[in-house]
Amino acid sequence: MLTSTCPYCQGHGVVKSPMAISIEVQRHLTTLLKKAAADKKPFEPKVVIAPQVMQRLRTEDADILARLQKDFDTRLTFVSELHRHPESFSILDAATSQVLYSQT
Repeated sequence: MLTSTCPYCQGHGVVKSPMAISIEVQRHLTTLLKKAAADKKPFEPKVVIAPQVMQRLRTEDADILARLQKDFDTRLTFVSELHRHPESFSILDAATSQVLYSQT
């Protein structure tokens, strides 16, 4: 009665690293970009992420993201939300603001 489950790790004692979340973001982005290309629909993703993950994407993973933009002839937009949980991210269609994937 004096404790409760951690809202971040649900009692596991760990959260995923920024590298792990970055990899998940890249995988989901690639899947959505491939689908848009197959459907011949223009798609400019907007990714909403935690600051820790944003830092990872800006540094170690910048080349990977540049390659995705080039390969799919699109523009990737990233927005960092200060109070977002480190494992949470959403991918939206920048043109319509429709949420295409969300991990909370």
